Amino acid sequence: GEPLGTGTNIPDDQILSQINVLNEDFNRLNADTINTPAEFKSRAGQMNIQFSLAQQDPNGNTSNGITRTLGTKTSWTINDNDELKSLSYWPAENYLNIWVCNLTDYLGFTQLPISTLPGLENTSRNRLTDGTIIWYKAFGKGNFNLEPGYNLGRTTTHEAGHFFGLRHIWGDVNGCDGTDYIDDTPPQNGSTAGCPVHPQKECPSDNPVAKMFQNYLDYTDDACMNLFTRDQATRMEVVLENSPRRFSLLLKTNAVESVAPFQKIFSPNGDGINDFWKWNNTIDYQGCTLTIFNRFGKKVFEMVSYDNSWDGRSSDGQVLEPEAYYFILRCNGKSDITGGVRIIK
Repeated sequence: GEPLGTGTNIPDDQILSQINVLNEDFNRLNADTINTPAEFKSRAGQMNIQFSLAQQDPNGNTSNGITRTLGTKTSWTINDNDELKSLSYWPAENYLNIWVCNLTDYLGFTQLPISTLPGLENTSRNRLTDGTIIWYKAFGKGNFNLEPGYNLGRTTTHEAGHFFGLRHIWGDVNGCDGTDYIDDTPPQNGSTAGCPVHPQKECPSDNPVAKMFQNYLDYTDDACMNLFTRDQATRMEVVLENSPRRFSLLLKTNAVESVAPFQKIFSPNGDGINDFWKWNNTIDYQGCTLTIFNRFGKKVFEMVSYDNSWDGRSSDGQVLEPEAYYFILRCNGKSDITGGVRIIK
């Protein structure tokens, strides 16, 4: 095979750069948010999730989350989907598989999730092919052997959007009647190439509005992309919390250095049953800071010197709405612990 760091055998740093891009883009921490047009800034959304490389393999052995497999071909196409994925598959219930190879007919492609949401009715149910394939010259960001125009990691951001249930922003229909099943993305006549000057107006024909070609689910160059919308984030959250082989990813501990046992849901309704969200071994987290965010990234609660539990109220004592929240537990000298928790009635 190729020496490490050459050709398709890309270096670890390139892989890590892509993980960083995913975390920036999905949490709207990307530096180019300043390029989001003013009329779209209020629509910009974030997921409040964290991507990281697995630290255990399927057998429980310590791993860096990277496998290097000598394939049977020097290039691959979408028709090789099953063959390629069978070479280095980890259970899709526990891992988001990303295969990086010399893909010749696409920048990337992804198996959509199983869901009853519109636009996802006929997706594959095959667990052995679940995941994403990316062309090695469009994977990562930085001083690597990357293709101009696709050198900022946005191909994988785009494909990860598909992994969590998003459709192309133009609805895969040429004409203004296509839909991506998202209310806050404007209609457009088809995909967008390159990086045009904003605004571009096509739809509706009688009163065109600016198209959102800056959206990660269009086909523009990486440097032109900079946002998901709030409704896109909501759709991805619905998939992540309900779809097989998506929801289970929230429950696995393969990707973090130290994970505390914590509840995924609680119901602070005063009935004395599961009224608090807490961890059993809180002694390990005394002196840490617990911060809770809502799904729009707004901080709703913070407890310094966390050592007990949370009752589902905001910092000013307001009862919070039943929905999904995101937490960060930050302790000096330790890796942050992050995750999600849902308040139910």
